[in-house]
Amino acid sequence: MRISSLMQKLKKIQGNKSSKENNRLETSLQNELNEWLYRSEVLWRQKSRELWLKERDKNSRFFHLSTIICRRRNTIEAVNNNAGDWVAEPKEIRNVFLENFKILFSEEEVETPQQLDDLVNPCILDVENQLLCSIPSPKDIMNTLFQMSDLKALGPDDFPVLFYKEY
Repeated sequence: MRISSLMQKLKKIQGNKSSKENNRLETSLQNELNEWLYRSEVLWRQKSRELWLKERDKNSRFFHLSTIICRRRNTIEAVNNNAGDWVAEPKEIRNVFLENFKILFSEEEVETPQQLDDLVNPCILDVENQLLCSIPSPKDIMNTLFQMSDLKALGPDDFPVLFYKEY
């Protein structure tokens, strides 16, 4: 009711002769009308969600229509390619996205200056490095295995340590 009364007042003022007072009054009425229209939009949006929540489990016409509307809203119908042209074919849209993602996630060649290598002193000695790179003996593996807790964490094959201790 408030929206219709504001629209009638606005029509009446717009029909009058233009003056500072009429322009100021028209602006204030338009602002108030916009506020009420926004409130009405929010109200209907909330009502539609409430109705959808109530009736979505039923095989109703409302549910099917809301699903179709959501599907249309979530569809990409056209995109701009790198040349600035609009692409509307689904295969071409897919290719545009694919190319952009390839560019976005491609690895760039990084060049490091030679003088940076000597900035950090090595923290592992050559002897320690050889020990770290060597393959452990079966005895070392068994000692390490028997030092671990039985049921703490699963291994990469989803077996606990207890399995290996027993079998």
